[in-house]
Amino acid sequence: MSHIRELWQDQSTDITEQTYSYHNHTWRCKHAVGDAVDYVRKAVLGGVLDIGMSDHMPTHDGRWSHVRMELDQMPDYIEAIRHAQRTFPEARIRAGLECEYLPEERSFYEDRFFGRYQLDYLVLGMHYYQVGDLWADGFSSLTDTEALRLFTNHCIFAMESGLFSFVAHADILGCSYAGKEWD
Repeated sequence: MSHIRELWQDQSTDITEQTYSYHNHTWRCKHAVGDAVDYVRKAVLGGVLDIGMSDHMPTHDGRWSHVRMELDQMPDYIEAIRHAQRTFPEARIRAGLECEYLPEERSFYEDRFFGRYQLDYLVLGMHYYQVGDLWADGFSSLTDTEALRLFTNHCIFAMESGLFSFVAHADILGCSYAGKEWD
């Protein structure tokens, strides 16, 4: 998918000199404050001129809605990003979402997020992982080797989908397994 590769192709300087940030949320995710223009303003003041907004994706069935925007908020979210783009023309402001990978929803991601809303990228935000027909919370259930294996396999499966530009919260493995002996 060319839109994923293009996100990184214009990054020509050494990673230690980068001034970009692609993992930012707005108030719509229910655990952040401020809107796109507020984050971009702070970024520009700090010298970051390549910024991406990546609020938590809505699901069509309202799943996990206590920590993500509602589907009917997507048009407002996109308009908030467009407003930030108009307000700060000197910055490159990208539109994205941080997503769980729901394999059965692939066409939803492609048609809705890349199609209708013309997003620049998706971030894989592995907060939940599939265990059979159920979904486990990665922040509380990664307590044994089998859970770590299932989480890792789902993450690999998601990355192989080609939908995501990068993985956020890769540290969840260490945070969830903290205090236990690594095997």
